[in-house]
Amino acid sequence: MTDLSGKIIAGIEVVRDITGWRRYEARLRESEKKYRELVETANSVILTWDTEGSITFVNDFAERFFGYAKEELLGRNVVGTIVPATESSGRDLAQLMRDIQRDPDRFRDNENENITKDGTRVWVRWANRAMRDHQGALTGILSVGNDITARKKAEEALQLTRFSVDHVADAVYWMDAKSRIIDVNETACSMLGYTREELLNLTVLDIDPDFTAGRWVEAWETVKGKGKMTLETRHRTRDGRILPVEVMANYLSFGGREFDCAFARDISRRKRAEEELLKTQKLESLGILAGGIAHDFNNLLT
Repeated sequence: MTDLSGKIIAGIEVVRDITGWRRYEARLRESEKKYRELVETANSVILTWDTEGSITFVNDFAERFFGYAKEELLGRNVVGTIVPATESSGRDLAQLMRDIQRDPDRFRDNENENITKDGTRVWVRWANRAMRDHQGALTGILSVGNDITARKKAEEALQLTRFSVDHVADAVYWMDAKSRIIDVNETACSMLGYTREELLNLTVLDIDPDFTAGRWVEAWETVKGKGKMTLETRHRTRDGRILPVEVMANYLSFGGREFDCAFARDISRRKRAEEELLKTQKLESLGILAGGIAHDFNNLLT
């Protein structure tokens, strides 16, 4: 305070306790530190990009995965760096990125082909989340990605295998370790009278009356250990008929997933032929036996 001449005659001092604020700042810094450590040590690609498609942040894993230094990615558009303009299938990825930029909530879970610095095509499953300011306006996208290249290659290999056997004479079944049917060819559907969708909801135990859960485990371990196995069993059709089949089971492994690829052949005609042959042999044996008895009887009479 001053007097009329401007001379300071008194002062007012305001003291505010900011201990709480300091503690809040310390907690905030600690939280930010832990968050950054979590992001940088994650085994997933983590990046943020703005509504124009420019990359604004990448974590260390993203650097290693795509083969770029952070300085090579920051500020550059995702298309042309980590996303090819066109997918190998022909899908327009540039348009897909624009769609995500406009409405990331529509693509909260998305799979697409990506590309590394050396040109290698890889597949990534992305979880995308919108980043918004205090007014709710969209400012960017947070994307967390996991490499699914091995799974995609396994699916492609399985599809290729399925295509190549789709019209063979034998029924072909792909099954997992829990006996679930995960794919079939057209012959399997025709043989059993099911649609493909119906068979994919069944297990081996549903179509084979001779198999129990315990026997399936034994068969799986045998196939896995030896690589293949051949056996005769029976399959039940949709209308309840029982078909004798010869099964050649093969162990396959794609992208960390295990399969039993089984070729099943309807041997009904062979079984009927065997039964007829057995009947003929029995009749012949009876004829020979009867002839021998008659001969012996004649000898007794003479």
